Amino acid sequence: MAWGTSLANFGQTLYARRGLIFVFMSAFLAGLMDLCMKVVLQRLHPIEVTAVRCTVMFLCIIPDTLYNSELSCFASELRKEYRLIVIRSLFATAGSTLIICALNYTDIGDAVSVYQTMPVFAGILSTLILGEKYTVVQFGLSILSFTGVILVSRPPLIHFLKDYGISKSVRHLYGTILALSCAIVTAASFVLSRKLSSRNISANTILFYFGFVSTVTTIPLVSICREWKVPECGSDRMALIMSGILNFLVQKSLIAALELEKAVYVTVMFTLNIVFVFLIQFLFLGVPFDLFSVCGAVIIILASVGIMLEKNRETTEEQSPSLQQQQQQQQQQQQQEEQWEMSSLNERQKLLP
Repeated sequence: MAWGTSLANFGQTLYARRGLIFVFMSAFLAGLMDLCMKVVLQRLHPIEVTAVRCTVMFLCIIPDTLYNSELSCFASELRKEYRLIVIRSLFATAGSTLIICALNYTDIGDAVSVYQTMPVFAGILSTLILGEKYTVVQFGLSILSFTGVILVSRPPLIHFLKDYGISKSVRHLYGTILALSCAIVTAASFVLSRKLSSRNISANTILFYFGFVSTVTTIPLVSICREWKVPECGSDRMALIMSGILNFLVQKSLIAALELEKAVYVTVMFTLNIVFVFLIQFLFLGVPFDLFSVCGAVIIILASVGIMLEKNRETTEEQSPSLQQQQQQQQQQQQQEEQWEMSSLNERQKLLP
């Protein structure tokens, strides 16, 4: 009986924190997606990789939308939200393009490390756009996460002119700037997704328009640049297709998480992608990680745990007023019942001779 109660409580806890589970899953899948793109970028142009990945993702979205009967993508109620949906899709498309270009100039770990500075930008944008409360604890945990990202990115990001040659340092600087730009626009897309979800726009609808806008904007761009090229190796074709499928899963998990959690929680938890990226990079590409990587990963995990504890505290504080109200209502009901009993007794006594 005790085991059954414990399992039931554990299941309820997991269900209550399902938004954070979505973020954890998307962080791992994003690491696999970055690996696929890094392999393909050795032989294909970044813009072509972006176009193919977005097209494959959109092809995955269409059957998912039909299966879930999400025909509200073309509902008349969405007309007033079209502008916000398109802007969010353009931000997400720009972020996807920028991170792929950054991977072309630098290592996966360094690019993703800089990209994960977006919790700071998401916190600021969510306060400005959504009016969400941004406490001192959240700010401190965001800075702690940002510090961990800097350590994980390793000394070449800080002292690249000393450790690298001039040409390699310039390429690394380009990759850093592109990854930082991706962090800003991705944070904006996260905040806009939160705003859309508050207006009862479903996750499938947001994802459908993102796939449509990204496909429509990237394919003409590749044609204008004349960068279409069929991969010669079958493994490259498979990696290119898998990057699109994984992108669909990552986007779907993130949007679902944003419907359940605040934007700052999602972006801070998504920094766990750093840990997965360095592990995948070490296992599949043979790139070792040093003491800076380990220390940075530990700091990021501590910051994520701190965010979860802070969320649990806020949830408890939000629930406590409702509990007090319930207790007050129960006391009032008891008082009313006692008064009714007293009045009924008085009436009976009056009727007695």
